Parts: sequence; structure tokens; C-alpha cells
Amino acid sequence: MNGAFKSPEEATEYLLNGGIEKGTVRKLFSLLDYSIEHKNDFDVNWNGIKQEIKNTVKVDGNTFDYMFANAQEATYDDIDDYREKNNGRNPSVSELRSMMEKNMTRNITVTTPGMIIDSTDKFSMADFRSMGLQLKYVLPDGRKAVSLPGHIGTFTVTDEQINRIRNGENSQAVILGR
Repeated sequence: MNGAFKSPEEATEYLLNGGIEKGTVRKLFSLLDYSIEHKNDFDVNWNGIKQEIKNTVKVDGNTFDYMFANAQEATYDDIDDYREKNNGRNPSVSELRSMMEKNMTRNITVTTPGMIIDSTDKFSMADFRSMGLQLKYVLPDGRKAVSLPGHIGTFTVTDEQINRIRNGENSQAVILGR
């Protein structure tokens, strides 16, 4: 058979006609159900991905390790989005590598007002994660839409708020005004 199955029944029929025992098929579907329920529990060779992208993302060793750990958290969100769009299918290793590279690339501009001239810094999704934020998207006016941990919601924030969080203020306090 070439291509995707249209239903679990079609896959079962194919597996049973291919000489696989009924009990084995049940175990496979049980494992599939478990993997869908426990989204982030599938086996990923993070060390292999880490070694592959170390040459792509140019930062020093300690910074890279820290960014990689935060990018993994952001990538788990990407994995969930990917599964939602692809009927529960996990991304391939090359897709995971692309997600990690995207989450580690510093291409989001945040402006800090200065006495004479404003300065700009570049941030990655991993940087936002390290501040306790999940960046959703950047609006045309430069504001960023971010989610707070614990599914509290998505909020638009200004560069000034991001700078306050970066300087140690609690992200929930800054965003929710608490």
C-alpha cells in the first residue's frame, strides 16, 4: 500500500492481511492512543539534534546550552501545533531540527529607549521562553503577542514590558498589572 490510511479500520485491515496477529495490532493501536495522549513523550534524540544545529546557531558554548534548553520548551509547543495540524503525527527529525533552529535564531527585535538614542536587541523564541513567555507572533506595530505559562492566556506586550521582564520583574505582574 502506498500513501496514508484513510481510517484506523483501513490500517487494521492492512496489518491483519499482512500477517500480523490481532493481539499485536491491538497493542500497536494502544501504543498509538498512548502517544497521542502523552504528546511530548515520544523518543527524540535531542543530543543528535543539538550536535547538528550547533554549527548553524553561532553562540558560545554555555549560551548555546542555555538557549537549547529553552528552545526545547518552545519546540514542544511547536510539536503540539504540528500534531494538531497533522492528525496526531509526530514531526520528522529534520522538521524538529528546523523548529529548534527557528526557536534559537535571534530575529525578533526589541527596542530599549535610551537617553540620546534607542538601542535594539535581537531575541529568539528561546530567549522569550527564558523570560517565562511563549511568543505567538509579532504585530505590524512591533508589539508582541505572548502567552504566559499555565494557559493563562495570550496578551499583547510592548517592548517596554519585555525589557521590564528581562530586567527581572515577574512576567505575570508586568503583563497582568498585578
